[in-house]
Amino acid sequence: HSPGGVYLSSDGVLYYVKSHPNEDHARSEALAALLYDMAGIPVAEVRLVIHQGALATASRFVPGSPILMSQFDRRRGLWGGYAMDAFLANWDVGGNIIRALPSPRWPNGALVRIDQGGALFFVSDGQSKGALFGPEVSEWESLRRIVMAFQDIGEAEMQESARRVLSITPD
Repeated sequence: HSPGGVYLSSDGVLYYVKSHPNEDHARSEALAALLYDMAGIPVAEVRLVIHQGALATASRFVPGSPILMSQFDRRRGLWGGYAMDAFLANWDVGGNIIRALPSPRWPNGALVRIDQGGALFFVSDGQSKGALFGPEVSEWESLRRIVMAFQDIGEAEMQESARRVLSITPD
């Protein structure tokens, strides 16, 4: 994982600012968060910033508590993002979820993905996935074997989650 810390902005907003081993890793994390958001999947707001002279990510702090993946009723709330997790090859999705408190953004609370450092081209420490990430979505089946939150997901729920990915338009 990349080093980071919590900072208070001049307008009173808390951000988790994370350094990355290279600029592409920072860009990859921000892009993954944007794609989740475009598909309507709860995700921390992420922006690219310059921190200590280098490109970094700043995630708006999400008040809440981590969830236990053994709690079926809670992990079921993650299923809507299954296809995006597979499409982005987000290898860290199982351990980076916050049960957000109700807020203007999520009036009923939500299970929020807070760290996309292991999505797309990189693993969480910034190392390249190399040939393990490419044009085929190899995680479509493997995520439900590897990530406890998805072990009980059915085909119908997987297909429904795919509709969210397909809903993204270039606009």
